[in-house]
Amino acid sequence: MQTIKESELIERLHILEKSISTLTSAVEKEVRALDIVKDLEKEIKAIKLFLSQSHPDFKTRFPEIFRKI
Repeated sequence: MQTIKESELIERLHILEKSISTLTSAVEKEVRALDIVKDLEKEIKAIKLFLSQSHPDFKTRFPEIFRKI
């Protein structure tokens, strides 16, 4: 038989476990989003490299576009 303190501790532990699970899910979601951003960053760098090599005048003709990408 459990005492009142034991049941309170068990309930608090259960709440903490749920909180940890929720936080873990949120962190995993943020990590996935960060991975997507890193992939996009690599793609943008590749586009800049392509544009600068295939169209050398692109950088001078459209500096505002080149800065944005």
